[in-house]
This record gives sequence, C-alpha cells and structure tokens, in this order.
Amino acid sequence: MDVDLSVPLLLDGATATNLFSDKIPEGTCIPKWITEHPQKLISLQREFLSAGCGLLYAPTFGAGRNNLAQHGLEDEFETLNRTLVELSKQASAGKVPVAGVLSPTGLEVEPFGESSYTEVMDAFREQASILAEAGVDLFVAETMVSIPEARAAAIALRKFKKPVVITMTIDEEGNTLDGGKAVNALIILQELGIAAFGLNCSCGPAAMLEVLQQMTEYAKVPLVAKPSASSYDEDRHTLIPGLPPEQMAEQMKALIQAGASLVGGCCGTTPEHLRKIGAMLQQYPPAVIFDSTRPIEKEDEIILADSTEHYHLYSDQIECSAPLLCSPDMCDDFLRLEEECIDVIVVEIDNVDEARDFGANAHLSSLPISVYSHDEIALRLALLLYTGKALVDSRSSIEEETLKKIAKKYGAIIY
Repeated sequence: MDVDLSVPLLLDGATATNLFSDKIPEGTCIPKWITEHPQKLISLQREFLSAGCGLLYAPTFGAGRNNLAQHGLEDEFETLNRTLVELSKQASAGKVPVAGVLSPTGLEVEPFGESSYTEVMDAFREQASILAEAGVDLFVAETMVSIPEARAAAIALRKFKKPVVITMTIDEEGNTLDGGKAVNALIILQELGIAAFGLNCSCGPAAMLEVLQQMTEYAKVPLVAKPSASSYDEDRHTLIPGLPPEQMAEQMKALIQAGASLVGGCCGTTPEHLRKIGAMLQQYPPAVIFDSTRPIEKEDEIILADSTEHYHLYSDQIECSAPLLCSPDMCDDFLRLEEECIDVIVVEIDNVDEARDFGANAHLSSLPISVYSHDEIALRLALLLYTGKALVDSRSSIEEETLKKIAKKYGAIIY
C-alpha cells in the first residue's frame, strides 16, 4: 500500500499500556504475550481505526533478536515478527498502511560502546528483512535514545526501498538520552533519505513543544509528534495517571500549529485520546504543511551538525584548517585547531586504519569536520563512523561522480 506522509495524518496510540491497563507483570515479553492473546491486539487496533487513525504500528517494538534474547526467546525471533505483522494486517483489513516498528537494539555503538556500526546496522536489517517479507508498508524506528543508533537505523533500513520514519525520545532538558540535541538529529538524519522525523514517548505534549518549534526551522521532512498521555513507573510496573483525552488534545494543538503533521500518542494514549486529537488535527491544521521544495538554508549557506552542535556557515567565508593527519589520539590536535579561529577542521584520511582512528576521535571535536581522502574505501568508512553532517573536501582525488555518490549516501556536502 502506498504511504503518503506529506499530508496531516493521525497515528495510533499506545499498545502495551492499553493491553495492560492496570499493571504489566514483571518480566513480561510483550511481543510474545500479544501472540498468545491475538484478539486483544486486533480489538485495540480496530478501536484506533474507529477513532480515525490512518496508520497502524505493528507491535514489533522489542522484537529484535537481541531484545528477545533477554527473555530467552531469540529462537522465536522470525515467527514472532511475522505473526505480529499478520495480526496488525488483520486489524487493518487493507484500510490503512501497517508499519513495521523497530526499537533500540540494546547495542551501544562505538566509540562509547563495544558494538560496531556494522553490527548495529545488521541487527536492524535482520528484523527489517522479516518485517518486509511479512508485508509491512513502511518502517518506524521509534523511541531511539542515541543519535548514532538512530543514524545506523536510517542507513540500514533504506536498502528495503520503503519509507523510513525515525522518532527520538528526549529528557526533561529536551536532549536525547545520550546527551545529543533532537534538532541536530533531524539535521543529520534527514540527509540520509528518511521520510519523516520526530519525537515520541518519555514526555507529554507541553514538554515537546519547544524542541519541535526548533526543529520546524530546519525540517526538510514531515515532523512527527507522538507524546505520552501518562508516564510509566518502571519500579512498580504501573502506569501513572496523566492527561485526560480533552486536555491532551488541547495541548496537542500547539504541536500541530507549530508544524507537526503526523500526530498520535505513546504511553497511556487510548482510543478516546486519539479521537480528540484527530478532531483537533482537523480543526487546527499544521501551520507549516510540509513542502519538500521550501528552502531551509539561505543563499550560499551550509548547515552542518554533530550530535551536540549545529553550525551555520557561508560558502564564500569558510576558513578551513590545513589537513590534519589522523592518529589514535587526536584530542590535543582538535584543541589546538579550535584555538586558531577556523571554521572547519579538515581531516586527512589515507587508509582504513586512519578512518577507524577518526571514528574513535571525531566526537572530541567542537568544530565541524571536512574529510579529505584519496581512498574511496577509507572515505566511505570515515563518513559512516562520523555521527554528523560533514563536508567532503573537493580536492579528494576520487572520480567526481563516485565522490558525489559517496557524499550523498552519508548525507555529506562536497566543498
């Protein structure tokens, strides 16, 4: 089924907190439980449809192999994912698209963790492959807690040629849970071909507003807002009562008017919440309807980003450093260059080992990066490992068309 995310759309509500309205038993594997109580899911999702929902999320969140292994269910990985998609397709009955949902893998990406980018991407691809075979219409990687992992998901999922939506969860300060900035995640990820980006879970509509307003200024893709109506007490495994439907819908109005065009709810969001939100969406259409042609950058402006900072540069005024050679410890070199009043650090990468050194050190730079390389494989690896939107030095002696393809694949800009 075709999926049009460029128009306002009501997404669905909470799955687990509706199925376990009182308390989720400790140690419950929710994907497994759903397959043992299929009619409960189908009934809930049909209530979502009755409330006006235009897209269903298959309950495959937490059904990655690594997630299931925590319950000793990794051998049921394929069967569970196929069954969960089939249940949502039964509920949809062909009326609305069904999304295959992917959760954080539980793997921490290097250099902050022990898992390589490739391992994390493989985990996403493995589940996505099953979901695609089961017939999902798009992918949603939701409740992403780190920009590196969200980026790994974006790169991994695009091979399936289906729309990819990514939503991050944020803390009370408006940061991603790894300390990054949500607006930076948007700037980085939208260059990787995702179909929409936004926020879900962890906070209510009011707490999302300021961050979403910041994102509207930079968005080249539709924005998603799927806040929680209630919070969940992890210690007691119970739902803490939160916003009643009318109050949540009223708070959603500000998100919609700020530019969120794909809206729904997370923890505690019932079909009645959705009904009220849907009415609000019709009454107050987004102030910023997504338009892929609207310019984000000003003339001659280049916007770059890493996890914590984004940079506005002008192409005729950029001061670049002399090429910096890679080494296992680049901290002092970065500090020295930051004191020289330059705009961009040019990093020369001659081989794969140097690309790995760069990947281990890049987060230490407080300036944007331009990658200078004559080695195609080294350039690809360096851009893969860089959690940001980088420049690629046009002096790199790689064939022009190849250089353009590499830069585009990793969301970089040739300069």
